Amino acid sequence: MTTEAIRRYWNERIHDLEMTKHPVGTREFFADLDDYRFDKLRYLPELVDFAGFRGQRLLEVGCGAGNLLLQATVPGSHPMALDLSIQALTFVR
Repeated sequence: MTTEAIRRYWNERIHDLEMTKHPVGTREFFADLDDYRFDKLRYLPELVDFAGFRGQRLLEVGCGAGNLLLQATVPGSHPMALDLSIQALTFVR
């Protein structure tokens, strides 16, 4: 599969879109994605000291809508996101 085929696939399929009924990109849309994702990953704060990212550069590869990057971003951190999907990067911005 080519990079362009993967990009097309993810641009056409917003990850976890079925987890919300709110318009794409709204505050409610992202809140629903957070509720879903962090219900499944509720153990993550026990494994990752998010406060320890202060002053650090953060890079999330395959960021999707950016929910995890937003959780990891603390004052003084410097987040950066990469994704093949232009749609995903639009959400993160």
